[in-house]
Amino acid sequence: MLTKEINILRQYLRALTNDQLLGDEVARSALAEINLEPFEAMPESARLPLLFQSVYEIWNKAHEAPQSARVFSNSALLQSVSPEQDLSRQILLMVDVLGFPIQLAAQIVDQSLEVTEAFLDTARERTNVALEGTAIIIEDEPLIAEEIADLVSAQGVKVLGKARTKNEAVALAERVHPDLLLADYDLGKGGTGLDAVKEITADQDTVAIFITAYPDDVLTGEDFEPAFVVTKPYRDQSIKAALWQALTKPRAALVE
Repeated sequence: MLTKEINILRQYLRALTNDQLLGDEVARSALAEINLEPFEAMPESARLPLLFQSVYEIWNKAHEAPQSARVFSNSALLQSVSPEQDLSRQILLMVDVLGFPIQLAAQIVDQSLEVTEAFLDTARERTNVALEGTAIIIEDEPLIAEEIADLVSAQGVKVLGKARTKNEAVALAERVHPDLLLADYDLGKGGTGLDAVKEITADQDTVAIFITAYPDDVLTGEDFEPAFVVTKPYRDQSIKAALWQALTKPRAALVE
């Protein structure tokens, strides 16, 4: 079974498209065109790079020679969504958000380690630009909340408030309508950040970045999953990369 690899692919495509639903639909549509049976016999280390490469091959092919396709078909979906051609953005997400080793990212994008490192350096330089946007922090540990708020503010993003419980987060979001939610999963007796984000995003078009020690509790494979998940203990660069992608990548970037 390729459950693990497919879940990682979905997580990557959600971050790449900056949209949970769109990323999942791209994954579903591309995977429907791939014969996954040969993957089962491969060494585990070979599965993920080839799966990523196969998805990009099908996605790119849909744009190189677009054909008439039924509305809502897999082909129509892949033709309507632009594949990301910027290798530096791809590599940044793989390494700094998903936590891939640089060697794995190099395999996926089919570049030498030296070239891949150069792309990553370029992308990291781009994350140093001042960003425009607003956010709320959903975190029950005051010191961690303050650390995240300082990092977010240093990137130019205005922090509109902090919440320690689910109910506080929902009420705060209703008042200020942030662009971003930076949420922990476990809020102790205050509920979960996942429940807070689900309720907030049901009414508001806002992007969630989870910063949690419990990524498996967030990435359940159920109907709702966030576009970005950063695992604690986090690196500042991981949050910077997620912020930059969330605020610079147009959501649902469809082909004109």
